[in-house]
Formats: sequence, C-alpha cells, structure tokens
Amino acid sequence: MITSVIKHVSALFLVLYGYTQDLPPPKADDLIVPLKDGTRIADPPTMSSSSFQHSYETLQGLPLDSLKVVRIAQLAREVIQLQDTSLFYTFNSQAMGLAKKLNHPYLMADIYWNWGEYYLTKFNYLEAFKNYRDAEVLFEQSNHAYYRAKMLYNMGYIESLVADYSRAEMSLFKALVFFKDLNKESQIIGTYNLLGSVYDGMEDYAQAVYYYQSALDLAGRGPHRLYPDLLNNLGVTYQKMGSGTFAIESFRKAIGSPGLIQLNPELYARLLDNLAYAQFTFTPAVMVEKDFLTALRIRDSLQHLPSIIISHLHLSDYYKAHEHLLLARTHAEKALILSGRKGLQRDQMGALKRLAVLEPQMASEHLTNYIRLADALRKNENKQREKFARIQYKTDDYIKANQRLFHQKLLWIVIAIIFLILLVFIYWSMNLRIQNKQLHFVALQQEADEALYALRIDQWRKGEQARQEERERLAEELHDSVLTQLFGMRLNWEVLDLENENTRFQSQTQGILKIEERLRAISHNLVEDPLYNHALLIKNLEVLLKEKSHQGGFVYSLSCEDPEPFEALNEQAKMHLFRIVEEGLHNIVKHARASKVTLALYSKDQLKIVISDNGSGFREGLIKKGLGLRNMRARTQKINGSFHLSTGTTGTTITITLKHHIYGTQTH
Repeated sequence: MITSVIKHVSALFLVLYGYTQDLPPPKADDLIVPLKDGTRIADPPTMSSSSFQHSYETLQGLPLDSLKVVRIAQLAREVIQLQDTSLFYTFNSQAMGLAKKLNHPYLMADIYWNWGEYYLTKFNYLEAFKNYRDAEVLFEQSNHAYYRAKMLYNMGYIESLVADYSRAEMSLFKALVFFKDLNKESQIIGTYNLLGSVYDGMEDYAQAVYYYQSALDLAGRGPHRLYPDLLNNLGVTYQKMGSGTFAIESFRKAIGSPGLIQLNPELYARLLDNLAYAQFTFTPAVMVEKDFLTALRIRDSLQHLPSIIISHLHLSDYYKAHEHLLLARTHAEKALILSGRKGLQRDQMGALKRLAVLEPQMASEHLTNYIRLADALRKNENKQREKFARIQYKTDDYIKANQRLFHQKLLWIVIAIIFLILLVFIYWSMNLRIQNKQLHFVALQQEADEALYALRIDQWRKGEQARQEERERLAEELHDSVLTQLFGMRLNWEVLDLENENTRFQSQTQGILKIEERLRAISHNLVEDPLYNHALLIKNLEVLLKEKSHQGGFVYSLSCEDPEPFEALNEQAKMHLFRIVEEGLHNIVKHARASKVTLALYSKDQLKIVISDNGSGFREGLIKKGLGLRNMRARTQKINGSFHLSTGTTGTTITITLKHHIYGTQTH
C-alpha cells in the first residue's frame, strides 16, 4: 500500500517527463527532458498569465495554418503549470477547433495529448485516460508509431493506478513492441519500469524483479538518470519478497549515485527512508531513527505530502517496535490527518490499521473506519475500471465502424471497375465477332463436317487414356498438395487460442475456404495449384519454404548456383520438382520436428536438388511404406531422374538428380 505510491510516483515521472510531446521535427528522446520547448514540466513557467494572454492575442492575427495551431497548443501546454484553468481551456479549445477545421489528425492528437496531461495533473484519471485514448487513435491514423506508443504507455500507467493490472499489462506490451521496433532505449527502460510496478501490484514479484532488472541492464550501459529510481523500485520488491539482503543492497547502491541529494533530493529522501525501513525490518539491531528523521526533514522542506505521510507511517512502525508507543501513535495520527486532507484512502487505511493496535480502546472505531474506506476504495476502483472498459469498447466500435465503411466503399469501387472493364470487353468482343463472322463463316462451314468426325474419333481415343492418367494425377495432387496444406492448417488450429486470437481465427478460416475451393477445382477441372507458377520455379520454391516454415516453426535457407538451367526445364518437369520438394517439406513438418531446413539447387555437372534438415530422421517403416515417399520416387522417375534418401538421428537428406536432356519438351 505504501510502496505502491512510491513506485507510481516514479511512473508518473515518466508519464509527465519522459513521455511528453515533441514539436515536429521531434526533439531528443531523453526521458528526463520533456516538453516541446525543452523546458521541464516541473519547472515553473517563466511567463505570467498576462504574458501568455498577450502571446495568445498576437497569434490571432496569423492566417489559419498548422503552424498557428501548433503555437496555440504550445501555449496551452505551458499554461498547465500556472494552474490557470481558464487560460488552458481557452487556448486548448481554440487549438482543437482550428485543428478540426484543417482536418489534421496529427494536430488533433497532439491537442488531445494536452487534455490528457492537464487532467493527469488534476488526478482526474478517467478524463486523462479518455483523451490519451483519443490521441492514440489519431496517432495511429497519422501513422505515427512513436507517439502512439507513448499514448499506450500513458494509458497503461493510468490503468495501473486504478489497479486494472490486466489492461495495464496489455497497453504496456503494445507500447513496448513499438519502442523496440523504433529502438527507443530510454522508452524501453521506462516501460520495463512500469511493467515491474504492474507485476508488483499483481503480487507477481518474480516478474516484477525480471522487468526491473531488464530496465537496469539497459540503463547500466551508461550513466542514466533513472538508474537510482529503478534500484529503489527493485529494492522495494525485494523487501516484499522477504529478501532483505538484496533490498538493502539495492537501496545502498542507489543512494551512492553521484550528486543524488543535489540533483533529486526527493528521491534521495525516498531511498534513505526505504533503506532505514528495510534495515529496521530485517536487521532490527541497526539503529535507523536518525535516517528516518532525516528523510522526513527533507520531505517536509520539499512539501511533498505523499512522501511525508509515508515517513510518518514508517516512524510509527519503528517507534512501536521500540515500545515508544506515544511517539508511534503521534506519527500514525499525523499520517491519518494528512492523508485525509488529500483524500489518499490507502494511506488512511494504513494509519487506521496502526492506530487500531496502538489505541486498543478505540480499535473498534478505527477498524470500522478502515472497513468503510476499504469498501469505498474497492467500489471506486471497480467503477473506474468499468468506465475505462466502456471508453475502450466505444473507441474500438468507432474504429471498427470506420474500417467497415472503408471496406464497403472499396468494395463498391472494385465492383464498379470490374463492371466497367466487363462492359468494355463485351463491346470489343462483339465488334470483333461481327467483323470476323462474315470472313470465317464460309470456311468454318466447310471444315465443320470433317472436323466433327475427326474430333469424335480423337476424343474417344484420348478419353480412354486420359481417364487413367487423371486418376493417377488426382491421387498425387490430393496427397502432395491438398493433404499437406490440411495438415498444416490442423497444426495451426491445435495451437490457436480462439478467445484472444480473433485475427488468427479469421486467417485460418480463410485458409480452409481456399482449400475447399481448390478441392472443387481439382474435382471438376483438375486445375493446377494456383500456388504453382510454371514460369518461376525458384520463386515458387521460396514461397513454399516460407509457408512451410510458419507451419513447422523452423528457419530455412535457399541457395541456387545458377537458376537459369532450372527455369529452362519444361513445364511438366518443373511441376514435378515443385511437388517433390513440397512433399519433402510436408514430411519435415509432420515427422522431423526440425529447427533448420536447407534447400540447395546445383547445376554444375548435373541438375541436383538437395533437401536437408536437422530433425529426428525417418523410421525404417515409413521409408518403405510411406505413400508420400513413393510418390516422390514416382515423380522423379517421370522426369528421368534419380531419388536418394539418407536419414539418421541427426537429420535427413533427400537428393534428386536430373539429366540435362529434359529442356523444352514434355517428359512422361
């Protein structure tokens, strides 16, 4: 309860300092230097309200453009520190109106960011969250991944404040993906820090330590201003885990940061207080009263009320343990009064819990007040979570509606284009048909009788031969192509989390529909697999490898000395080679559990294709009885090639060797 306040103070520091806005072009990404003009948000503004008003009036004479909006928004942001609500509302509202007139999503997002920052300083978390969410949506529309990630971080921070840790975790992981892609190391450190705080709130201390340590590892690559703050958070978590030695070591290391008391006296006092409390808890023999009082004196001078309350609570525990009950009660009462004045319910509960022990005669009253506050806090947090969920739901609905409208418009455009092309084609075809009809009519009529007879004889003869060939080809196609894809789809379904993976669910459904279409095509017309492009064997093999690597979870490499001899093969030979490789990769996915697959094509002396993997190898029974391997051998024979397979515990290698005389003609 006490330490969560400390950790959220450091997270708030990142929201206000590290994740503030930048004017285009962006400023440096330093977590500590925040605002667009380079000043700190915590520094008092150098201008008075009248000066800001004068600057605002001067800007009114400028023509409407994005620069004017940016300058007014900048004034609004700086006015936040004056706590002049009237001026802020005037400046920011006009900036939003002008940005909407310009229909500029980026500028509107920037101004929503101002609202979020303003409401955050007023501790109005619901309104702050709503405006950060609106800014995130608009930054997404503007393709501004960096600022979108900052909004996701701010949303995660606010969700953590109302103990909505699951949503906070999701928001922060989304932000982390963007920061990693953009290589924003300072932002990664800040996100790790807040993730540690979230997991600490969830009492998953092992995960909290992991993320704090990850942040420290990054920050430790060079001097970093967050380093002592991260050590403090890590020490607090160790303290909760009961690891006193590690907690004390972390606090001492942080206090030893050069110039800390001059650069950040509030953090120095926090570390001194935490170190004293850890020593008092785990090494009671150490006298730490002086450190507690020094920390309280620094906090009093800074007038930082939440920290002052924590010092009083710690001193109450210390004096109670040393049987100075009057002093213990005095500090607990001060903590109760101060926390009540600021509405800090968790600290009020901590003070009441201590007073219930220190004042047995009033224990019933203190515990009743404690229960009342706990119920109110729980109800308020639940209410806040519900409101945040509604905001998220409404925003998601808005996004989906826009996407649906866009897709509908796109569909109608495509239909119109297709219809227009169809009309043009019909018109052209009709004209061409009319012109040719008169020229060819007489000749066609003379040839028709002779051709009809010859066609009947030829169809009967070819039909008998074709039926047998089509039966064989259908069996090969079904086994080598369709069944391998069905197997791959089944693998994906087995690991699919339907509740949280709607996008992958839709993707797999579309895959099944494609397979159904291919089955119908094979059944009616035996149309060739659309994946196969006769003209580009190497490209088709690369696409096939990529598809199978996703199904089998392996990495692959494709090498070819000279693609020209392979591309010069006749079309049927290339089709058979494609199917052989496809069946080989299917066997790797199904049986080998390989992590690496290599496909090499050689053309120096003879044409060779070598498929190798580092999997578990084939069982002897599968080599002799497998239908897939028989089909691979049969296809190799049809193109006058040789098939060789070697297998063992370290993997399998398949070699197909071809002769050079199968160019340009069909091989049967």
